[in-house]
Amino acid sequence: MSKRKRKNALQFTKQEAAPASGQTKPTGRDKKIAGLEKKSDKLGQKLDKANAKLPAKKKIQRQRIYDEQKKKVKSKLNFSKDPIPQNQAKWNQPLTRSAPRKATGAALSTGVTKLHGKVYESEGENVGVHAGHRAELVGESAARSGKRAARSAYRSVRNAPYRKTAKLEAKAAKNQGKLQFHKAMKENPNLKGNAASKAFQKRAIKRDYAKAYRTAKKTGTTVKRGATAVQKSTQAVTAAIRKNPILIVKLAILGLIIVLIMCLLSMCGLFGGGSTYTVTTMYTAADRDISDAEVYYTQKEADLQKQVSNAEANNQGYDEYRYDLGAGIGHDPYVLLAFLTAVYDKFTVDQVKPVIDQLYTAQYTLTFTPSTETRYRTETQTTTSTDPVTGNVTTTTEDVQVPYDWHVLTITLTVTPLDQIVAPMMDETQTQHSAILIQSEGGRAYAGNPVNFDWLADVTKGYGYWYNTATGTTDFNAGVDVAVPQGTTVNAGFDGTVVSAGYDATYGNSVCIVNSRNIYVRYAQLSTISVTMGQSVSSGSVLGTTGTTLHLEVQDYDGATLDPLLFISTGHAGATSGISN
Repeated sequence: MSKRKRKNALQFTKQEAAPASGQTKPTGRDKKIAGLEKKSDKLGQKLDKANAKLPAKKKIQRQRIYDEQKKKVKSKLNFSKDPIPQNQAKWNQPLTRSAPRKATGAALSTGVTKLHGKVYESEGENVGVHAGHRAELVGESAARSGKRAARSAYRSVRNAPYRKTAKLEAKAAKNQGKLQFHKAMKENPNLKGNAASKAFQKRAIKRDYAKAYRTAKKTGTTVKRGATAVQKSTQAVTAAIRKNPILIVKLAILGLIIVLIMCLLSMCGLFGGGSTYTVTTMYTAADRDISDAEVYYTQKEADLQKQVSNAEANNQGYDEYRYDLGAGIGHDPYVLLAFLTAVYDKFTVDQVKPVIDQLYTAQYTLTFTPSTETRYRTETQTTTSTDPVTGNVTTTTEDVQVPYDWHVLTITLTVTPLDQIVAPMMDETQTQHSAILIQSEGGRAYAGNPVNFDWLADVTKGYGYWYNTATGTTDFNAGVDVAVPQGTTVNAGFDGTVVSAGYDATYGNSVCIVNSRNIYVRYAQLSTISVTMGQSVSSGSVLGTTGTTLHLEVQDYDGATLDPLLFISTGHAGATSGISN
């Protein structure tokens, strides 16, 4: 039997086969809908992954939560990432220069132009000068073109996630339009034979998806321009090289000269790559100045909390006290110290106290506003009357509404996020430096992450001063308290020696280890302990397990406490230590 006959016989057999009892044989439209739904699910998964890879910025908010068991308000840091719109990404913004840089560039350009003019006057007298000057001009032009091409290529690479997302959005919108159209045709079979009605129905269904499709396509076109510019720049450079092969040699010589100059400058300390990276990603001030700056800010916030808590006691005589505390009291320590480092470099705490006072005043405004409201209460009034003829006395009672004054004191706390305050106080370079420091969390962690997860968002009490509403006193927390699941394993943050392990009246079960730099880290409020005093431990060694809270403390070589948020790795993405044992 030929292949054609076998195929026809197979088709005939399939047509003769009856569907199973109680089942409806799927139609071609059913299969089409199933295929489109499957494709929609796949596109949705791909789009979710693509959106997750879009550039994002970290958003930190402090949330105040009421603890039902302890009957008090706790503070908790919440971290989230918001995708950066493509038109707001810094690599898509035009380059801007400050006035000093513009003036310097103009002076340099004028000087170079005059220098070339002098060379032009002399190159006719010497063939070597002429050839060298032409090579120099070609090199400068190639350097400028290369710089532009490199920037275009950089933008193209950084915009790749946006291009992918836009492409997937367009596909998803078109697929969804087709799916809804076929579903509508299935539910309205009367449209099947009417070509005009079918066309209008299809247009109506797709109308809702057209806008999304155009938006996605427009985004893709915008991003695509960057790639087109890179392609054109590359083609231009390639054409120039083919036209003038000696250009390759000239560019190589120019590149070698630039490398030699940078090497010489690097030896003079002007382009020290390693030191520049360290300064960029790490706090540069001394440990105590960094920690004490944070303590000074918490002390001012504790005084503010005391004013709010004692508002009624200090302003008696009101019938009602109303509170509008906004976002609550608290700041992001990483924003504060990144700003101080970016602007004041190796600052001392005494140097930046006036600056912190200025930031605090800009962040918080506490006002007490008295007001009087007229209210009414129901009172029963009794009246008597005497009949002049009979002398009988009649008594009547009635309920009347009587006005009275209701005195209200409104306590309003206006809070401005710290990042919004410091932003206009920095230039472009300082802003970029600050952003890197926030992402790396200062890069000064002496100890690694004690638990195997990011615990930054689980901090219930931070380092520094806080107002104790239960006792009415301002207390100092020498570490940080972290809410953790019961039985969480606690690991050593560095190679060191156990100096204490056991029960303590202040810390409960705790372990304290020290490293070769005489940095002490205490892990407290443990439920079990797995090490003994004098034992040597390595980074990652199990020290014990927790209850529902882990208390962390850091001390330097002579017992001064340091903020664990700044000197212990939190496990947060982007944070770096940069500190060896």
